[in-house]
Amino acid sequence: MRNVLLLTLFFALAYSTYSQTSVSGGIYTNTTWAKANSPYIVTDTVVVFPGVTLTIEPGVVVRFDNSMQLEVRDGSLIANGTAMDSITFTSNTSNTPGSWASVWLHSTTNTDSSIYRLNYCNFRYATKGVRYGQGSARDSLFVKNSNFSFNKTGLDGGRGQSFYMDTCSFISNVDYGLYTVSGKVNYCNFLHTQNTGLSSGNNCVIRKCSAKYNRVGIYAGAMDSIVDCYAALNATGIAVYSPAIVRNCISDSNSVSGIDVSTDCLLAGNQIKYNAIGIRASSFSTFLTNLVTENIIEYDSIGIYLGVAN
Repeated sequence: MRNVLLLTLFFALAYSTYSQTSVSGGIYTNTTWAKANSPYIVTDTVVVFPGVTLTIEPGVVVRFDNSMQLEVRDGSLIANGTAMDSITFTSNTSNTPGSWASVWLHSTTNTDSSIYRLNYCNFRYATKGVRYGQGSARDSLFVKNSNFSFNKTGLDGGRGQSFYMDTCSFISNVDYGLYTVSGKVNYCNFLHTQNTGLSSGNNCVIRKCSAKYNRVGIYAGAMDSIVDCYAALNATGIAVYSPAIVRNCISDSNSVSGIDVSTDCLLAGNQIKYNAIGIRASSFSTFLTNLVTENIIEYDSIGIYLGVAN
């Protein structure tokens, strides 16, 4: 009898280890993807239709076949993992950036009630781990404690919508860690991006973020505020292409420039040190239009350079 019980337990464990659920097509009623049925294999694009909520339990793994995506269209996505049991969105085919498309969160109206909550989630090997925007009239996306790694772009919020992001990491993405137009970004890390760690440009508030080992750490403009951030060991630490505020930041040991400006902006209370060039302005007239006050510029090979920016 004991042997029979052990054999039964063995097969039960084997079944739970290798269980998986294939998903494709439309979701028309509120649905939960449960850990017990994980991993979920997206074999063709999944669409969450208007007014419907997809809830993903902690510990679920969602794997995407080539070029597939999860689209939430005027619906809601609730993916609240935990520190001990995160939710993972990844490729089912290869560990190559761009293997699958994206988790696409969007609205077709200006008055939708969609909510997207992502907490303790991982996004890997996507073209765009999360693609957000189009039509939403308010802040709908809240992302916390999540990791975006080995994607072409970690999160693309470049369609004009605002969102809230806190304590996230963007590591080893190809084009951008985070590409956005507006939003609030707090306590996030941007590391080893081949192009730009964080690119923003419409009243985005960036606070207490760190950008290291990127080609460009933070690329900002259009009345963005960059406050209490740390940009080190990039080629360019912080680049400002349109009027913005850079305040109380540290730009340290960047190989081309600490802060690169090509338009008028406010640079106040920053520590700019050990860079090849501390502040690089595209021209003397550009530099004169800036308010540069109470900065510490020290130990750079060139403190301030006025000329043509590359």
